[in-house]
Amino acid sequence: MTEITRKIYSLLDGRLKLIDAESKMRPALDSILLGNMIPTGFKGTVLDVGCGQGAPTLMNAIRCPQAKFIGIDNQKELIEIANENATLNEIKNGSFEVADIKNLKTDFDAVITNPPFHQGHSPNAHKATAHHETLPLRDWVPLCLKRVRNGGLFGIVFPTERLMDIMVPLDHANMGKIEIHRHPETPKRLTLTAVKGNGEGVKIL
Repeated sequence: MTEITRKIYSLLDGRLKLIDAESKMRPALDSILLGNMIPTGFKGTVLDVGCGQGAPTLMNAIRCPQAKFIGIDNQKELIEIANENATLNEIKNGSFEVADIKNLKTDFDAVITNPPFHQGHSPNAHKATAHHETLPLRDWVPLCLKRVRNGGLFGIVFPTERLMDIMVPLDHANMGKIEIHRHPETPKRLTLTAVKGNGEGVKIL
């Protein structure tokens, strides 16, 4: 395997330093949106599914120092970089593991995800796994929702055209207080949060 060349760059006005691998998987705007998903002051346990190199997990960990974050991904090379990023930033409330959401049994107070939703192929192996749909979104979302405790939060970033792939599993999992956020800087993306067991309806913000 070719050795990965690494450089350092920063986010959050320099508060977060990240390793830039030659695979060119710097966080996109999707990751920035996910990195602001957990409400400030949150104190529970948070799972980031498909965390990649860990940028959203670490952004949330810095913003919510009293919460505990775990990022999982099935790509060992990316988890190694994510753990290096955690060490580089002296993050004490975040860690990363090689794991598959299909095999996970632990429940969390919040689950967030920026799932792979592109169709087609990428010549970059890491990008192909990270961004191109191998597990259908309609299956990915229910697996994430299973790991949300009753009363817990679910958050996701997704393309506007995939809304129904998100909404149907939410209904089946008894998710309420659904808030769909539009973002002028990225009109092709939506963010959505929902609470398990909450009976409130849908808001589009």
